[in-house]
This record gives sequence, C-alpha cells and structure tokens, in this order.
Amino acid sequence: MTKPGTLAPVAVVGSGAAGLAAAFRLREAGRQVRLLERNRYPGGRMHTVRRDGFMIEEGPSGLTRGHHSILGIIRDAGLDGELVAASSKIGIAERDGLIHYLDAHHIVRDALRTRLVSRRAKLSLVRLSSICCDTDGPSTSRTCPGWPRSTTSQPRATPGAGSATRRSRR
Repeated sequence: MTKPGTLAPVAVVGSGAAGLAAAFRLREAGRQVRLLERNRYPGGRMHTVRRDGFMIEEGPSGLTRGHHSILGIIRDAGLDGELVAASSKIGIAERDGLIHYLDAHHIVRDALRTRLVSRRAKLSLVRLSSICCDTDGPSTSRTCPGWPRSTTSQPRATPGAGSATRRSRR
C-alpha cells in the first residue's frame, strides 16, 4: 500500500521496443519502474545474434533512420553511440535463389518496380498512396481507415506503403 500523495511503482511487462521506451520515459518522469521480461535478454522480438563475424537480426524488423521516435529515446538515454549503421535495403529471396532488394526508405517505389507484387496489387498500392499521401493540408486531407487524421501537410507514404505491401503479398 502506498502513502496518500505518493505514486505507486509501475510494472512494465516486456522489454521489447515499446516496453523499454515506456520504462525509460516513466523513469524520466520520476516513477519507480519494474521491467519484467521472460527472455534472458532485453529487446523482445528484436534480437541480434553474432555468428561467424556477422551480425544477424533475428526479429521481424530492423531499426532504420526512419524510426524517429525510438531513435529519439535511444539518443535521450545516451545510447546512440551503441548503434551500428546498417543498410535500409531488405533482400527477399525466391525459391530459385533470385534475391529482390527493397529499400525501406523508398518502399512504394521499390514495390512498384518489383515482380514480387502483382500488377493488381501495384494498382491498389498506387490508389492507397494517392489517398494517404494527400498533401493539400489538414482541411482537405483524407485518411485511411484505422489511421489517425494527419494534422500536418507532410506526406504519409511510408506507413501506408508498408501496410499495403504486406497485404498484397498474402
């Protein structure tokens, strides 16, 4: 039981990117935090393994320059010197061994160029991009279902493109 006027400690479950970010920001705000993790290492599904002189990302995603929020937290924690520069290119191998490269910073462009995505899916991607990248300003901007309404006139191509690309591969 905590004393009146004091804040109870906070438990954060999971030390993935979101859990670490939440725990860090709570500590910055002066809260006592207990971080709970089932693995013997932090990072959740983002996990780097060193094997035969290579660094291999085993998780579902990597951290690119486009992840401004998490990079800001890394910088605020004083850990930006620990980052290892990597390419934003993603290689997707076909069964015959042919590798298709997609650049995460230009996912719409590369998705339109690759044969990994069908023509029909490419048309859908163009349609989705034209809806989600409306840059006429907030008064006339449209949003994709489930996306927050934009309050700026900045293009929003990367989130929409990634979602559309994942859907088109199913």
